[in-house]
Amino acid sequence: MHGNLSYTRRRLLRLYLLSLSAMRACGHLLFFILLSPFLYSQPSPKNITFRSNLSYPGKSLADIWGYADSAGNEYALVGVYDNISIVNVTDPQNPVEKVSVPAPGSVWHEVRTSGKYAFAVSEGGGGLQIINLSWLPDSVQYINWTGDSSIAGQLLTAHALHISGHYLYLYGSNIGNGNTLFIDITDPWNPAYAGTYAYPSGGVSSYVHDGYVRNDTLWECHISSGFFAAVDVTDKSNPLLISTQGTPGFATHNDWLSDDGKTLFVTDEITNSALLSYDVSNLPNIPLLDKIQLTPGSGSVVHNTHVINDYCVTSWYKDGLAIVDGHRPGNLVVVGCYDTYPQGSGDGYNGCWGVYPYLPSGTILASDIDNGLFVLTPDYRRACYLEGVVTDSLCGSPLYNVKVELQGSAVSCFSDLSGEYRTGTPDSGSYTVVVSAPGYVTRTVTGVTLSPGLITNLNVKLFSSSTVTVDIDVLDAVTSTPVQNASVLIANDSVSFFINSDSSGHIHKCDLLSGIYNVTAGKWGYATVCMNGQSFTSPSNSLVLQTGKEFYDDFTFNYGWAVSGLSPNKWMPGIPVGTIDSFSVANPDSDVAGDCNNKCYVTDNLGGGAWDHDVDFGNTVLSSPLFDATVFTQPLVSYSRWFYNKGFLYGYPDDTFKVSVSNGIDTAELELVKGIDTSNGHWVSRVFKISDFLPLTSSMRLIAETGDYGPVYNVVEAALDSFAVYESPLAIEDYKKNREVTFFYERGKIYYDLMDASAAGSLAVIDILGRTIRELPLAKSSGWISPGDLVPGTYIFRLHYGKDQFAVKALVTSVW
Repeated sequence: MHGNLSYTRRRLLRLYLLSLSAMRACGHLLFFILLSPFLYSQPSPKNITFRSNLSYPGKSLADIWGYADSAGNEYALVGVYDNISIVNVTDPQNPVEKVSVPAPGSVWHEVRTSGKYAFAVSEGGGGLQIINLSWLPDSVQYINWTGDSSIAGQLLTAHALHISGHYLYLYGSNIGNGNTLFIDITDPWNPAYAGTYAYPSGGVSSYVHDGYVRNDTLWECHISSGFFAAVDVTDKSNPLLISTQGTPGFATHNDWLSDDGKTLFVTDEITNSALLSYDVSNLPNIPLLDKIQLTPGSGSVVHNTHVINDYCVTSWYKDGLAIVDGHRPGNLVVVGCYDTYPQGSGDGYNGCWGVYPYLPSGTILASDIDNGLFVLTPDYRRACYLEGVVTDSLCGSPLYNVKVELQGSAVSCFSDLSGEYRTGTPDSGSYTVVVSAPGYVTRTVTGVTLSPGLITNLNVKLFSSSTVTVDIDVLDAVTSTPVQNASVLIANDSVSFFINSDSSGHIHKCDLLSGIYNVTAGKWGYATVCMNGQSFTSPSNSLVLQTGKEFYDDFTFNYGWAVSGLSPNKWMPGIPVGTIDSFSVANPDSDVAGDCNNKCYVTDNLGGGAWDHDVDFGNTVLSSPLFDATVFTQPLVSYSRWFYNKGFLYGYPDDTFKVSVSNGIDTAELELVKGIDTSNGHWVSRVFKISDFLPLTSSMRLIAETGDYGPVYNVVEAALDSFAVYESPLAIEDYKKNREVTFFYERGKIYYDLMDASAAGSLAVIDILGRTIRELPLAKSSGWISPGDLVPGTYIFRLHYGKDQFAVKALVTSVW
C-alpha cells in the first residue's frame, strides 16, 4: 500500500478527473448514452414525489442538512462549492435562497445543526465555520474557529462532522492523521477542544472519514482501511476502543444507528456497492445481517445513509436516492426511490451526494452534485415480506442456493445454507412465487398474498428424481471409534457444502445431486483427510473416512485461528491471490502442494499490485487455537510458511516474519525470517521438536507475526499453511526394545511380527514433512500390510505396539 498518497489526495484526483469528464458531457457523453447497449435503466420513481429543483449553475454541490425555526419555517442548508446556501423550503414547490454564507472553495462541504447554530467544514480551509441562524429568514452571523488550547490556530480542514448532545465530532481533519476530534459546543459561539481519539495503529488506518455517535459510543468509518470501529467516548480524555468490523467492499464510508440502537447501517463507497446492516447488540461480535443494492450489476455506488423510523434514506450517486425499509434488518427492502441524475447510470461519482429526511413536514432534501437541490415528498411504506424455508421433498433437508422470485417483478433472492430465504416488495397484492434449483422440479405457487409490514411465510418442498443418498462415517483410524462433530466438506465445481458428523461419527445426506465429488473430513485434534473423485451416482452410496489423532490444519475448515495486531492489512484465510512485484511473486498465487484443497492464511489477500494490499502501518498476528502437547510423548510442530519483503525503491528490506510457540506461560521463538533471507518468495516447510524450546503443556499455541512499521514502507507479504502437531517417529538409534519384533518394508508392503498377540498395535505412515497421512490398525499379531497407494518419495513407517514405538525410514519408488 502506498503510504505517501493520502486518501484525501486520491479522492481529489479522482473527482478532478470526474469533473473533466462532466465538462465534456455535452459533446461526447450523450453520444455514448444513445449508442451503448450495456447501460442499465434508471430506477423509476417509487413512493417519492418530486416537488421542486433549485439549480446552482457552474457550481457543484456536496452534502446537505436541514433546519426548522420556531416560526415553522423550514430550510435547506446546502454545501455548495464556495458557500453554504440557506434555502427556504417551507413551500416545497417554491424554494427560495435566503442567504449565501461564503466559504473556501472545495468539492467537499459538510454541515450540521445544534439548536439555532449550524456548523460547517470543508477540505478548502477556514477551520470550523459557525453560523448563527437566529436572524433567519433575513440574515445570519458567522465566524470561523481554528482551535483553542493545545490545538489553537491549527484546525484548517475537516472532511465530516457529527453532533451528539453538546459535543461536536470532527472527522478527517488536518490535525494528526485525520483522527476524531472532540469539540465541546456547550457555548456554540465559543467551542472548546475536549480531546481526540487516535486509532492505535496510526498511519492511514487512523484516518476517519465519517462517523455517528449515540449514548457516548462513537462509530467511526475508516474508509482507507475498510472497517468501522466502536469507541467508548464517555471520558473524552481517555476514549477506549471496543470493537472493529471490516466491510465487504473495504471502503467503509458512513454509518447510522437504528432507532433501537441494535443495528448499524453502513455504506461501502465502491463500485457495485451495497447498503449493509450489522447486528451491534452484542459487542464485540458484529455479524452482517443483510446487504442491498438499488440496481444490482450496474456498478452503481452507494454514498450516505440516514435513519428515520427505521427507514434508511440513502443517497446512491447516479441512482439518485432510495428509501430502504430497515425495520427487519435481516431483510432489507427498497420501498422508495427517486433519480436526481437522469444524465446517466452505473459506476461513477456524479449524482446524488446527500439526503436529509428530518424536517418536521417530512420533506426530504437531496443534493445532487451536478443538478442542484431537490425538494421531495416521501410516502413511507412498510415492505411486504416473503420469507420461508426450502427443503427436499423426500428427506426434508434444507436446500441451499434455491432461487425464489415473484413472477412478473424484479424481486428475487436465494436460500442460505439453512434453506432459509428472505425477500420483499413495496407493493402489496397477490403474487405467483416461482421456486427453482438445478436438479429439482420447479415449483410454482399461486395466490400468495403480501401485505405492508407483515411477513408471509411460505415453506416450499422441491422434488428431484436425480438426487442420491450418501452415508459417510468418520472413524478413528486406530480404534475405529466414531469421530463425532467432525467437519465434512462435499464439493465439486457446482456444489460445495459443509456437514458435521453426529455422535456416531455419521453423516446422512439424502438430497445430493448425482455426480463426482471431492470429500474432505477434519476435526481439531485429528488429521484432515481428503478423498477426491468419489462417485456418488447410485441411489444409495457409502464412504468411510479414517483419520489419525494429531493437530492439523490446512485451513479447509474454520478451527478458530485468531487475528490481531495494529496493521489494517491483516491475516486472511482463503485461496491465495497472487501479486507480482517487478517480475517476482510477492503474494503467493497458490497454497502448499499436497494438502487438501487450496486454502491457506495470507496477509491482506485482496490481489491488485504488490503495493496495494501488503502489510503496512504496524503488525498483524496470527494465533492458532490451543493444542494439548502432553498427549504426545515427543511432539513435533511443522508448518509451511511464505515471506516476501522488498525494499521501497530498491531500498533495504528491513522487515521480518517471526514464528513462535507458547505454552500459556512463556513464549519461545522458533524462527525469525528476515527480508534478506534467500527463501523470500517461496513456500518453505519447517519442523521443530517442541520440547527443545518450551516445557510441554495442555495449552499451547503457534503464533505467526509480520509487520511493517515504517517510516519507509516496504512490500511485506506472508502466508502460512499445513500446520501440524504430531508424535515424533523415534529415530533408529533411539529404539529401546524390550521384546523381539520383526519389522521391515519391502516392495510396497510392510512385514511385521509382534510376537505378543495380546497387545493392540497400529501402523502410521508419515511423509517427509512429518504429516501422518495414514494410520492403520493391525488386526493380527503378524503378517504383511499395505500402506496404500503412495506418491513416490521418502516415508517413515511407525509401528506403535503397546507402550513401544518402532520406526523404519524407506524410499518408496513404486507401489506393488
